[in-house]
Amino acid sequence: MRRVHVLVSGRVQGVFFRGATHAQMRALGLSGWVRNLADGRVEAVVEGDDARVEKALAFLRRGPPHAKVEHVGFGGPGAHHCLGANLARREITCVFRELFRRLPDLEISGAAVMLQSNFIHGIKRMPCTFTPGGAR
Repeated sequence: MRRVHVLVSGRVQGVFFRGATHAQMRALGLSGWVRNLADGRVEAVVEGDDARVEKALAFLRRGPPHAKVEHVGFGGPGAHHCLGANLARREITCVFRELFRRLPDLEISGAAVMLQSNFIHGIKRMPCTFTPGGAR
């Protein structure tokens, strides 16, 4: 038995997302609930055997025909709260600490270009300047 808490953002209200999700969960024989949130997201809890829950999650990632799913977060409020996200945050913190130790004069020199993805929210490119060899 598996229970998953999901927050879906994008164009997910006013497009029969909640109703279609409820129908999909019933068709798969799953327990749970789905509701619209005031901030425009849809929140759902899905419970059942692993294979059926995975099918429900696949539906939530794409939504009904008129929906445009931009992000699916698991485990609680916010963008993403799985073990992998916490590990990634820790790894990137370590990388940047070492980078700043080696290049203390590293500075952002232009606007960041954001990654266009339904799966990852992050920076694709950020121009920076530094003194080769590091200013010591």
